[in-house]
Amino acid sequence: MSESTRETVRRIAALARLEVAPAEELELARQFERILGQFRVLAALDVSGIEAQENPILPADLRRKDEPRPGFTAGKALSAAPARLEDFYRVPKTVGGAE
Repeated sequence: MSESTRETVRRIAALARLEVAPAEELELARQFERILGQFRVLAALDVSGIEAQENPILPADLRRKDEPRPGFTAGKALSAAPARLEDFYRVPKTVGGAE
């Protein structure tokens, strides 16, 4: 296992604000390496002659076209918000202290 994999685990843990013990770091790096190895196997496959599959769950006549349509207005989307600031949800500050 490379040091770069362990460094990646450290960076991800820092971004997620998680404390990872050295033993956990080593195990997570091993798991990460195995996962990446499986992606390398998939990336190496020649799929040039394979056609894309249809969705096996929904028959084609039940699927709608993906076309843009109007969404909620800010007023409707925020109608149940416990607190709002103009057109935004207002939530308590969770990082860095008081508001």
